[in-house]
Amino acid sequence: MKFNILYLFFFVFLLATLTESCKKEATDMEITLFNEFSNTTGYTYYKGNTAIVASSSESPHNRFFRVRFNAIAKNALTNNGKLPVGGAFPEGSIIVKELYDSATGQLAFYAIMKKMTGDSNAGSNWLWAEYSPDGKIAYSVTKKGGGCISCHNTNGRDLVRLFDLF
Repeated sequence: MKFNILYLFFFVFLLATLTESCKKEATDMEITLFNEFSNTTGYTYYKGNTAIVASSSESPHNRFFRVRFNAIAKNALTNNGKLPVGGAFPEGSIIVKELYDSATGQLAFYAIMKKMTGDSNAGSNWLWAEYSPDGKIAYSVTKKGGGCISCHNTNGRDLVRLFDLF
């Protein structure tokens, strides 16, 4: 009996150790990226509109949203607030899609794109990530946009679908 209890204790200890070691730790890039976009200073909302609007039926995010651009990305937009067809965002551009449960509801999560052509985590020249409002990673940059690019690849505006849908 004493022998079985020792085995049970050892098994529980081993399982707890393995579970802890398998938890996803944020990469330095993910922490830096969260800090870059969570401070809204220097960001401009799409077409200057801070309203939360219903998402397109073509969007896999299927929530209410609003989008903001850092100053680098905003400077690539024309007077009508869009990137020209065939245009490209400059290195360092950040696009933040804030997703909400409803037009007046709680912030649910952020979907982020950052133009980082030479980064080893970049997929099609962008870092792709999703975060909960408290900074927990919902979609890691280490996935290199694997779940994003196929949908975003359907336009000629540097993988940003917003301009074609709204």
